[in-house]
Amino acid sequence: MKTPESKYEQLYDEEPEIFNLLEEYEYIHPKDFKHEQPKVNIIILDDLLGIDAFTKKRNSVLTNAMIKNRHMQICFAVLV
Repeated sequence: MKTPESKYEQLYDEEPEIFNLLEEYEYIHPKDFKHEQPKVNIIILDDLLGIDAFTKKRNSVLTNAMIKNRHMQICFAVLV
């Protein structure tokens, strides 16, 4: 809003993604745009004590997912 119209071409050449975002959200002012809360998946794991779910392998998918759960928007509940 503060950029003068004479600098629009230069801005478009330098950062065209700004205009793509404006078109995507139909030029809504940031104060009026409402963000939805991200969805959280809950995974309940029960009685994993007797199996090799938590192996010492470095490439364990389960262990990796539990470490990075907040980045993947997953909540784990391990019941023993």
